Amino acid sequence: MNHKSIGILVLLVFAVLSMSSCATMFSKNRYPIEINSEPQGADIVVKKQNGAILFQGTTPARPVLPAGDDLGKAFYNVTASMPGYKNTTTYIHYKVDGVYYVNLAFPIFGWFIGMTIIDPASGAMWKPSKSTINITLEKEN
Repeated sequence: MNHKSIGILVLLVFAVLSMSSCATMFSKNRYPIEINSEPQGADIVVKKQNGAILFQGTTPARPVLPAGDDLGKAFYNVTASMPGYKNTTTYIHYKVDGVYYVNLAFPIFGWFIGMTIIDPASGAMWKPSKSTINITLEKEN
């Protein structure tokens, strides 16, 4: 290979890397969330905002949930129920993953495509605010 070919190869590699998205490459788009209850053995249902059920099980549980939902961050409600106790609902929130901001270090294509299209579409720009949810059930009167 001559110097011109090496230069073109280096430019091509740089162009491909600059058009990639950092969070999608270096982060996840699904995370395990540990859900515990006091007392243990509560039935839980995890639902999306639109009411679609993503997970049903019994505590302790560890469902793996998508971080993104329709180009936005995911938001789930978790309802715990057990005979003799009041149903309790809590929420799973997501926040921007810091790796997402690494896109800013790349030239225009990396910033534009990574930050506005690929990372939001993959859901990898989000991560859960908490990896463990603890629910305390209150006895019925």
